[in-house]
Amino acid sequence: QALYTATKFGVVGMTRAAALDYAAYGITVNAICPGYTKTSIFGDIPEAAMAMFAKDCPAGRMGDPMECAWMALFLASDMARYITGAAIPVDGALSAGHQNVTTWKNPELYCE
Repeated sequence: QALYTATKFGVVGMTRAAALDYAAYGITVNAICPGYTKTSIFGDIPEAAMAMFAKDCPAGRMGDPMECAWMALFLASDMARYITGAAIPVDGALSAGHQNVTTWKNPELYCE
């Protein structure tokens, strides 16, 4: 995991540095950070494994490659001309963390 994590941080760092270098020229540089996305990297893995990835994601499903493509299209458009140096997750809230499986109730505030 250390090498994988280091490369992800490297991409984000390079994105930010390039954004600083090219901002004065009106060039934007951003990183699209996909989560579990149904691509050929999954090959012929069993359906149960695919279901595990979908269940692990707070959105309850894997992403479609077009969802990353739509983000790229947006970032390439004039609508995003002031967005630069960003690492944008397209991951169904996976990078936001995991949902708590229990509902916490403050015993001092909870009344039946």
